[in-house]
Amino acid sequence: MKRSFLYIVLLTGVAILALYLFFRHPAQTRTEPGTLVIFNWEDYLDKGVIADFEKETGIAVTVVEYKTTDEQLARLQEDPGAFDLVISNNSSIDFLKKAELIRPFEKDKLPGHEALLPRFSGHFPWAVPYLISTTGFIVDTRQVPDDADSVDILWDPKYRGRIRLLDDLRDALIPLLLKAGRSINDTDPAGVAGAGIHAGSLRDNGVSFGDTFDNIAKVMDGSVWIAQTYNGDYLYKARGRAEYRFLLPREGFGIMSDQYVLSKAARNPEAAHRFVAFLLRPQNAARSSNTYFYANAVRGSESFLLPELKGNAVMFPAEQTLKRGEEYRDVGAAHAGYQRLFNLLKQPAR
Repeated sequence: MKRSFLYIVLLTGVAILALYLFFRHPAQTRTEPGTLVIFNWEDYLDKGVIADFEKETGIAVTVVEYKTTDEQLARLQEDPGAFDLVISNNSSIDFLKKAELIRPFEKDKLPGHEALLPRFSGHFPWAVPYLISTTGFIVDTRQVPDDADSVDILWDPKYRGRIRLLDDLRDALIPLLLKAGRSINDTDPAGVAGAGIHAGSLRDNGVSFGDTFDNIAKVMDGSVWIAQTYNGDYLYKARGRAEYRFLLPREGFGIMSDQYVLSKAARNPEAAHRFVAFLLRPQNAARSSNTYFYANAVRGSESFLLPELKGNAVMFPAEQTLKRGEEYRDVGAAHAGYQRLFNLLKQPAR
């Protein structure tokens, strides 16, 4: 099969990282035969749900955690048979398929998949949606007026040095691309490069970077007034606090769905199917949402949500609001241009 140059480069990079991780974690993922091994982000599966699954089925579950998408891809490349079920973001699914690291689920073994929301199940049966997030901003309402609803506020000199973005290439570039009138998944090299003028001016407005919880903490201690974060983390840390609000800019925002995928070399595919089917039950899907404050894609689960989360506009944006958002997609060869923009944005301010 013909491969693009970028695809070969990406696989090469993953292979190099895999060698490093092999010597760093040579036997970390080995488990007893019959155990279901789930490869997941840090602290992103409800322990009570796992315990109930084990009790109901008699299947032991081991969760192996990763911190970055690069680590996930490298370790799958290193030893795809070490994991049965993987939770990955939707923008990685196409790469995982091309790299032949995953295989499709068997529909007849996933009762309940019919209740999945079509908007977030476009990769099915290769992937099954888990939780859904939006990328926006926590805003200090004591410093920023309520009618400020545009990415333009990031360039306002009134907020110089009081702005913080996520230290993530795709998230941090959202406001730049939107300000340039581009899609957050733009694959036109000229269009991506054209956003560079906005990168320089935002850099010079004293923007800083951090992870989602650190960004929220900076707003809460008053050192930052506008910080990029995810809606679930905002709810976890700041719900009910009138001095803060969650902003989804009128120009647009990112939507991410994390998805279950089945390792092509899974040793326990039957157990993996049973676990996903267990999480497709509306009451169990709701338990994940109640724990992590992110929406799920299972119709009927809303009946089992915590009262404070039912109809919550941050967790469940109105359909008209969601129309402004875009799900992240793989940008292919344009990634190099994204990296150049990100590097420019992170240079010292002038």
